[in-house]
Amino acid sequence: MEPKLNSLIIINEEISSEAFVSYLLKEINDIDTSVLLKESLKFDKWDWIVVGISSLLASLSDLVLGRPSGFKEPHLKNDALFGIGKKINQYEMKNNPIDFQDLQSFGGDHRLYSYGHDLLRFFEGVRQTMIGEYRGISSGISGEVVKQFINYDSISWEKAILINLLHLLKDFCTAKSLPLPGMTILASLHNDKMPKFAEQLYDNGVNVRTMSAQAISVAVIELTIRVYHFLRLYGQAVDKELRDEKLRKMLLLSHSIAATFNIGKVIVTKNPFLLNTAQFVLILKYVYQAINKQMADFKKRVENKETQIVFTGEYLALSSLLVVEYSSIERAYNEIIATNEHMIAKYAEIVDANNRIIAGSSEQNAKFDDIHRQLTRKQRN
Repeated sequence: MEPKLNSLIIINEEISSEAFVSYLLKEINDIDTSVLLKESLKFDKWDWIVVGISSLLASLSDLVLGRPSGFKEPHLKNDALFGIGKKINQYEMKNNPIDFQDLQSFGGDHRLYSYGHDLLRFFEGVRQTMIGEYRGISSGISGEVVKQFINYDSISWEKAILINLLHLLKDFCTAKSLPLPGMTILASLHNDKMPKFAEQLYDNGVNVRTMSAQAISVAVIELTIRVYHFLRLYGQAVDKELRDEKLRKMLLLSHSIAATFNIGKVIVTKNPFLLNTAQFVLILKYVYQAINKQMADFKKRVENKETQIVFTGEYLALSSLLVVEYSSIERAYNEIIATNEHMIAKYAEIVDANNRIIAGSSEQNAKFDDIHRQLTRKQRN
């Protein structure tokens, strides 16, 4: 019978202290305790297409609608729009009171000084058209300009509103367009005299049409990109930080392309007043946000590097304790192995003695059987 006592302790292999330490060091080197910076969402072809389309539309808005030369004053034929042109043209009024021009009072375009052409004083213009009166600001001297039109047929307020709406719409399209809203209010705060800087702005193309073009240019990008971005990621489990980062990148890229065309327009016209300042403010905003994000990520790396060093030190200290404990376990294991070998040897001696007993017992049994046979024969005889 083979001894089976060593099967009570199952140890596949012995591990030396050196091997255990090497294993711990490898585990430490494989640990990445850095804050995992989330991977940015990549641009695909649809992202690039939307960026291109939005920047193109924005650029066309600024270059076409906001061109310094403006458009021809629109005029509808009577048979246009299935006869609607005739109904519209009946509200076209020649010699509208708000168009009064006093060459001695106006140093530039009359619209800058007319209350009726100031969009914030729209109803004042309606009143003038109703009663045949002009009121405005002068240029060069202080004082309000007032002109009463004699033998003027008064007009209802409903018709006056439509007349002035059509009039201002046509003025909007021209090269000078309409002055920025509130210019005459600004002049009224300046002793009823238009400030020189306001005249300079208006003479250099800063008007409602060019400013509207710039505003539309910005709005087209913001609206197109944001709506696309929302619909594209709608219902997807994407981290908000990653969403916002990609949105900023798309907006920054699109605004930058449109701003390039705007700079080209400024260079060609040699007019710095046509610079789309709102767009550049947004570009600076998105650049700042991108830099701030990068700085935050860098700060995370620095803070985490310090954390990693402390963690590694603590891990090494723990590993040293484990090595000490392992040494104790190894000694105990060796003692168990030695005891196991001693037990196996004693067990072998017991088995050998048992075999000798069994052998002796067999001899005694054989003698007993022989005696039993002899006695049986004697009894028979």
